[in-house]
Amino acid sequence: MQDADFVTVISKRKSRKRQQLVDLGNISYRNFDAPVISEEVAIRRLGAAKSDIATSEFYSSLLILLRQGLSIICAPVIEEVLCYGLGRFSECMTSRYQCALLFLLKENFGAKVFIHDPIFSVTECNILRNFGCEVIIDNEEGCRKLSGKPTLVFLPHCPKQLTDNFLRTNWSPNLLSSCLLLSNSLSHLVESQSRRELSLHAPCSLALYPHSSELGLVNSFRYSDIFNDTALHVFPASKLALAAQDLWDYSPPSGYTKGDIEFISKEEKPKLPHFFE
Repeated sequence: MQDADFVTVISKRKSRKRQQLVDLGNISYRNFDAPVISEEVAIRRLGAAKSDIATSEFYSSLLILLRQGLSIICAPVIEEVLCYGLGRFSECMTSRYQCALLFLLKENFGAKVFIHDPIFSVTECNILRNFGCEVIIDNEEGCRKLSGKPTLVFLPHCPKQLTDNFLRTNWSPNLLSSCLLLSNSLSHLVESQSRRELSLHAPCSLALYPHSSELGLVNSFRYSDIFNDTALHVFPASKLALAAQDLWDYSPPSGYTKGDIEFISKEEKPKLPHFFE
């Protein structure tokens, strides 16, 4: 029986059909013809994943952590959620559980959700809308300015350049202090990579890290690779106020160059395919 999170890919370039198993969590939208998974099946799988997470110690710990984060930024509740990089949640188990967590948080806080991934299928966009999410049509590469309302920015296992694009776009004390960033651990990023590497590919993360607070999240979920290296980050107004003015006068360079990019650029895929006329 074929693994539920792998699909059979059939090459069309040769007369003789060649099959291989491809991990849907680690493949670009350009490289395969994925079979269509029905909306009904995808929703049923998401429901099972939601139940799995909702009853877990991991979820209870995350809610406590989010409340701590809200207390630090002096906000009563999360009003908006911005999510990039969720992936093919109808087919990939890791993405499915991350999407299930997103839906649980939306329900718990009654928040408005804005979401985009350039590899979303039509079915996935329909599911997201049916769950009350606003699908962002254009590939913003993470460059969306916050509204100033208390916002959870959920970047599950996203590349450092995408995180940097978000930080660069919201490079002001007022905006940064209004958000909670649930993403790969910034402390792990800073400690594991050279200053030269970070200066080239994550300059915003490097410059802002000393003025942030990271709340560690214990990876207690039964599938250890789904939420690994995930941490909650806040940028307290009190810490940002102590930063030298030249931090805010700093104009961080772009965190990526052509040929070195780790995510799908807007040049490759400017908007979700079914919105093309």
